[in-house]
Amino acid sequence: MKLQSITLENVRGVHDGAYSFLTRLGDTPLAVALVTGGQGAGKTSLLEAIAAAKESIGSYGGPADGRKLLRRGATQGRIESTWLLSEAEMASAGLDAASYTVTWEIGEAPSRPDVPPRLRRLFATYTRDPQLGKAEYFPAGRRLTSPTPRPPGPPVMLETEARLRLARDPDKYQDLVVVLHDLALRDAAHLAEVVSVRGVALRKNSGDALAPFRQAVAATLPDLRLAGVDITEPRSLHFLRRDNTPLTLHELSEGEQQGVLFALAFRHFGLNHSLVLIDEPELHVHAADRVRFLHALVGLGIDNQFIAATGSMELLAAASRGQVLELQNRAPERTS
Repeated sequence: MKLQSITLENVRGVHDGAYSFLTRLGDTPLAVALVTGGQGAGKTSLLEAIAAAKESIGSYGGPADGRKLLRRGATQGRIESTWLLSEAEMASAGLDAASYTVTWEIGEAPSRPDVPPRLRRLFATYTRDPQLGKAEYFPAGRRLTSPTPRPPGPPVMLETEARLRLARDPDKYQDLVVVLHDLALRDAAHLAEVVSVRGVALRKNSGDALAPFRQAVAATLPDLRLAGVDITEPRSLHFLRRDNTPLTLHELSEGEQQGVLFALAFRHFGLNHSLVLIDEPELHVHAADRVRFLHALVGLGIDNQFIAATGSMELLAAASRGQVLELQNRAPERTS
């Protein structure tokens, strides 16, 4: 799914107006759009309005609550969004049209827009299948490890994982480390089985379920390699620098941890043909590396649409005029 445009009226935190995410040549959604503006201009609010608009059509978790989006002092508002579906999405949902405009009237009572049931099912379906599009929101507070980590155990169920995809929860990525630990355990169990049957295991028989994650880390952080997972410690990932210096996840810089987070997330969630919302893609990344880092993120998936809120002068200078949506600082909101 791709976003073509969104129109907001009385949405908290952002000016009323129509916001286009189309190229200048027609109705093709931008592959990368940068939302910028001064402090308090509404960059994050716009991303979260987009996420809510998607959830209002079909939700990965509970129904989207328009009341939380309503500008203070207002009694009603509106979000109108236009979406473009891929041929695969149309086929999987049994839909004939590629573009849909959905109007969501928000007010003091719960509501949801009137949409075709098949469109609602499509937007509500969450799958890790990389052939099918989905939506993901990387909030500014994202982190790969939590100050209060979840007790050791299996990764979260698919339904729970789905509910977190468009949430602001900064800890929603901590289970990615558990996912890699589980994959490493499966590889070890498979290797032990091969040895017990054949007495010896060749490299081609051993398997490497971590290979896609290794490739993604290398693409995002060229000077770092995912060396493996300590299966005796569920949250212990091991890395090597280019000079073979060994490091654990916690010994990486904050910027490197961001790169690992994105690499693992794109591979585990199957982010292709998807809408990817990122608040501050430059978070903890050195100014000299920001443009390369964003290009690396774009390269992690196939046919994704990135909408990123940023104040990075480096990213804005590297973008074309048509890729930048600049928000104006808004007047203070009315109080009730």
